[in-house]
Amino acid sequence: MFRFVNLFTLFLSFFAAGIRVQAAELEVVTYNTALARALGRDFNPCVRERTEAILDNVLKKSDVPTIFLFQEVFYQDAYKGLERWSYENGFNVTETDSSRNGLVIVTDLPIQTDFLRRYSCGRFMQNPGVLTARIGNDKFSFDVMSTHTNDSDGNAPDKCQMIQLKELAGHFNNRKGTVIMGGDINAGPDLKILKQKYDPIQKIWEPFRNLIVDGSRAPTETKGVTWDIENNFLARGGHIPKEQVEGPQDNSTLDHLFFKGDVELIDYAIVYNRPVPVRNCSDFETESGKTHMSDHFGVRARINLKNISSFSDL
Repeated sequence: MFRFVNLFTLFLSFFAAGIRVQAAELEVVTYNTALARALGRDFNPCVRERTEAILDNVLKKSDVPTIFLFQEVFYQDAYKGLERWSYENGFNVTETDSSRNGLVIVTDLPIQTDFLRRYSCGRFMQNPGVLTARIGNDKFSFDVMSTHTNDSDGNAPDKCQMIQLKELAGHFNNRKGTVIMGGDINAGPDLKILKQKYDPIQKIWEPFRNLIVDGSRAPTETKGVTWDIENNFLARGGHIPKEQVEGPQDNSTLDHLFFKGDVELIDYAIVYNRPVPVRNCSDFETESGKTHMSDHFGVRARINLKNISSFSDL
């Protein structure tokens, strides 16, 4: 009897494992890289040095297909680095110019097409919007979206951010079938703003969340924050007292992954929240010789697309 139970348990294990192998699992990562450099000037600290660290530590193959949703890749040498790594490792990269919107998608699945839907407002000299890539082939395809919105200060919600969030929800709702959306939307269920004179969760996050008609989200805030001025000196602005942080956000979850369609969320985590060796960035070191790769942390989710059994045909 004991032997029979063991054999039956072993059979169930193999059966479950077989189902799991057949399932179309993939990983999705969203990450604001803070790589803003143009005209020989850094608009974020240590851009060239952090670019090297990101290329070395972020771009990794997984045991399942992977989609990276990047924001703030304004620095064109960083885009070229992503492009070169993709070519060398069998990945694909979106072709939409990122120099004024910072949005790039990298994946080892085929990209049919990619395009940018610009927001109707934005900061000077930028073209923010929603970068959408159609992933797959004629047999099966789905949409992935990367975006980055304005932020708000403590006085009142930024009018342009509110417009962008409304347009973002509209883009997400209007796409048919399976959709994966990620990015830095400068809002979240734990949003805190320095010197706030209003409730930013009630005024910014909840109105946006209510606009999402049919979609789910990885509840990243249950694992920590993605904007950490306590421990990340890039977010803090250097080795300065917290009282001198210009902000606008206090510790919050600003980066998110949304899904709709036949998508099952398996697991999720905050990633890239540990400092790594970065050359010539001592003013922002968290440990001796080590700096965070960005002022944001990333979010990684493992999901299952239930309406396809395998990506092998893509």
